[in-house]
Amino acid sequence: MVVIILTLTAMLIASSCEGLSGAEYNIRGLQFMQNGQYEEAASEFSEAIKKDPDYPFAYNNRGLAYKEMGKYDQAILDFSEAINRQPFFAEAYYNRGNTYALMGKHDEAIADYSRAIELLRPILTMAHHNRGLSYGSEGELDKAIEDFSKTIQLDPKYGDAYLNRAITFANKGELSKAIDDMTVLIQLYPNSVSAYLGRASFYKDNKEYQKALADCNKVIELEPNNAEGYCARGAILKEMGYLDKAKIDFERCLELTDNPELVVKVKEILEQLE
Repeated sequence: MVVIILTLTAMLIASSCEGLSGAEYNIRGLQFMQNGQYEEAASEFSEAIKKDPDYPFAYNNRGLAYKEMGKYDQAILDFSEAINRQPFFAEAYYNRGNTYALMGKHDEAIADYSRAIELLRPILTMAHHNRGLSYGSEGELDKAIEDFSKTIQLDPKYGDAYLNRAITFANKGELSKAIDDMTVLIQLYPNSVSAYLGRASFYKDNKEYQKALADCNKVIELEPNNAEGYCARGAILKEMGYLDKAKIDFERCLELTDNPELVVKVKEILEQLE
């Protein structure tokens, strides 16, 4: 009777395992990994691979189990198989790099670490930039600047990072640094009217009126019907005391814009100039 019960139990266990997918075997292996049961984990990952021979995560995870057991050559083979099946698998490159380092093969380790960094760079770049935006929204300007600077370090052509660092510098009253960032942005995007308008605004706030006018003129040169260009130039001329010229620019702005907020703003200014 006992034999029959044990046999039935074994059959039930076997039946339940046969129904598992590769992903489910992979999860079971990860649970063994968390408990430090690396041989059992490797066995589960092997079952996952049997179920799905093209499952890169199972190869990567079995490689980790082998690494923990000191079976470095087998680990290298598994990480390589994971990479063969998913060439952009940054974690597999990182894990293989760690294994090469443990084996004293540092040239190979450096190559794998470099590839992992290259693959992860776009994600890290966007993460730093977006965290900078969140820090800025919370008023933590120094932390925001630090993140935007890290973004630029990772990708020197990341235009939004220069723009948002410039705005943050301006919010701190560091207008010269804001202008420097906008200048780099213009070098990256020489036909960007928004970049010229932004720098013109910072020049105006820094009392560098001739430079501000030059940027507004550039906007109008690039886009002759740009209402904001005329409005910005009118505001600078007004502050410089050239009221008649300012009035002409504001009136031209009204002719070109259908933005209700801008219309209200410009009409108020024109009433003041009467």
